[in-house]
Amino acid sequence: MQSNWTWPTVACVAFCGTIWMVRDDLHAQAGPARTGGVAVVDIGRLFNENQQTRDIDTELQARRTGLDAKAQELQQSAEKAKLVLDSFNPNSPEFRRQQQVLQRRALDIRHFAETVEADIKREKRNWTIETYNLIVQSVAEVAKKRNVEVVLTYHAPEMGGPDRAAILREIILREVVYRADHVDMTDEVLNVVNQHYKNTGGRSTIKLMIGPDE
Repeated sequence: MQSNWTWPTVACVAFCGTIWMVRDDLHAQAGPARTGGVAVVDIGRLFNENQQTRDIDTELQARRTGLDAKAQELQQSAEKAKLVLDSFNPNSPEFRRQQQVLQRRALDIRHFAETVEADIKREKRNWTIETYNLIVQSVAEVAKKRNVEVVLTYHAPEMGGPDRAAILREIILREVVYRADHVDMTDEVLNVVNQHYKNTGGRSTIKLMIGPDE
């Protein structure tokens, strides 16, 4: 019986086999293929549970306590000025002079309170931006390590709203309805954020400019 394998057929098979070998070799040299994976992070936890945010909140509270004591001193000074004012005859020059003193005390208290609140608001804004930039940097590092191309944020909706509209708003704001545990990078990113914060000096880097004397 004569073979059906003619020379052109054998040559074609050999050529095709060579092509497949070259392709496999190129794949091996290229390394693992990109997965194009998607991961998620709980942005609320990243903001609230990182050590930098905790230290900033502690420092702000300590400063506010000290400033409250200063405000109390100003208030006591105004009360003393009021007692002195009450001791004068309303028609006397001393009464008018003391009235001006009391007015200055009231202006001092108002200026102090407004300055403190504006400074605290500014510090919170600036540190929020700085913390967010640190979080974004850390998310990118973990994503590249995991070969992830897209990272989404998620949060659990608050279902205790006062009415249906409030609950629906929470539901609509939820960007991720379901996630498998292995795509959640929150804990890993949180560790990276805290490590960066520690490496750059930690709490010693927090400088708050709050109050009229700053």
